[in-house]
Amino acid sequence: MDELKRWLEGLNLGQYAQSFAANDVDFDVLPDLSEVELERMGVSLGDRKRLRRAIAALAPTESASPASPPAEHVPERRQVTVMFCDLVGSTEMSTLLDAEDLRKALRVYQHLCAEVIDRFGGFIAQYLGDGILAYFGYPSSDEREAESAVRAGLALLTSVPQVAARVDVRLEMRIGIASGLTVIGDLIGRGPAAQIAVTGRTPNLAARIKELAEPGTMVVADSTRRLVAGRFEYADLGAQRIKGVNEPVRAWRVVRELSEAEQLAAKRTTLVDCVGRDRELRLLLDHWELVAAGTGQAVVVSGEAGIGKTRLVTLFLRPTARRCSILHTTSIRTAIPQ
Repeated sequence: MDELKRWLEGLNLGQYAQSFAANDVDFDVLPDLSEVELERMGVSLGDRKRLRRAIAALAPTESASPASPPAEHVPERRQVTVMFCDLVGSTEMSTLLDAEDLRKALRVYQHLCAEVIDRFGGFIAQYLGDGILAYFGYPSSDEREAESAVRAGLALLTSVPQVAARVDVRLEMRIGIASGLTVIGDLIGRGPAAQIAVTGRTPNLAARIKELAEPGTMVVADSTRRLVAGRFEYADLGAQRIKGVNEPVRAWRVVRELSEAEQLAAKRTTLVDCVGRDRELRLLLDHWELVAAGTGQAVVVSGEAGIGKTRLVTLFLRPTARRCSILHTTSIRTAIPQ
């Protein structure tokens, strides 16, 4: 029954969970429910239609059944950015609004979040009441997934107050974001209630980081800030003690996105020494020396998103590569175009 309740809540129809439980209705009898029976259980006309569509989606097909994860959901190790966001003061809001008005406000809020997150390439994994769990960099890898997540967060913080005016209630949200390696792709549940699970330190960190955010703000872990340094303005919140994490975690509040001119200036000043890519940079320089000698070359730089492909190429193309300890200044002057 608990799984059925979660399924109904995922459809924003959780108000009928008690009626379903009182009538001993579970997944095995859902397909047999008629319009008349749903009406007798107190389900409104519009919600009956929504339920019938959702129940039809639970029907097994030849290629897969609800109890068996589809082949495309094979768990894999993946670099992702995880976003947690929720409304502030939703409990107090529930005591002030009529149930129908509260439902309307939450649906408008959820539709807004879905539209914004999708626009920036995010994937909503789960609705948690007034909270939302989203992944960036899944199901498709994207080396800019951290930047997309932060930009989506800023867009949400700007849009939610505008939605509040439409539903005549005060809506504020807070957002937490963290990036890192995870194991993602396990399918939990079935039908519309199915969830793509992610395991590892990153989702837990994002959830805890969110608790540091004041209403109307977004806080990111240092793992995310390092990936998008030079693209946003931050306020350093320092090292924070977070429940479930042994060592202090440095957190940053995102203030705004920098202009293109500011980002360009930041790139000139934030590039650091070449660390851990000495062999790769040396290989690029060797090929450039062959080009300078008149022998054409082609080099493909490949790897999973977020490992530093763009950074490596940028260091190769800029005179800042002089600072790599393995290279002699005279060699770089010959190999790198000024």
